[in-house]
Amino acid sequence: MEIERYEIPEDMVTFYVAADPFPAGIQQSYNRLEEIVLSFNKEENSNYQPEKSADTAVYRTGLENWEVYGVTETLDGKVVYRACAAERYPGEGSKYELPVYTIPKGTYLSMNIENWQAKTMEIGSYFHQLFQHPDVKEHSVCLEYYESADEMQIMVQHK
Repeated sequence: MEIERYEIPEDMVTFYVAADPFPAGIQQSYNRLEEIVLSFNKEENSNYQPEKSADTAVYRTGLENWEVYGVTETLDGKVVYRACAAERYPGEGSKYELPVYTIPKGTYLSMNIENWQAKTMEIGSYFHQLFQHPDVKEHSVCLEYYESADEMQIMVQHK
């Protein structure tokens, strides 16, 4: 897979639900994020029907009006994973009473993964490939950008 540069031009404020425990709690964190957002946006999502296979994929059709990210970093020796949605307007996260996380602007090294839902067991090895690149920033955050149900960008920070 080809490694490319990806630019995030401005800091991106997101709101999130942390996965606990990691990694087993990742799917549940997205389920919870979707549940909270939909409960506050009933009018906007009036036609939404939960998927029958709601526990099988991170990509959530109930979150299709938001840019959805997974953010992984190590804090105090512990891996922390956040299921994030980018704020569409300032203060949106506080509306949902959720904590905020700012994805840092800058240049990232990225890989595009098509049909990612069939490759979830390989995502860790793709991140490993990114971390082998000589231009990766030490202690970089790991980003997953869920562009669609089929396409995902994974990213690490460039030096």
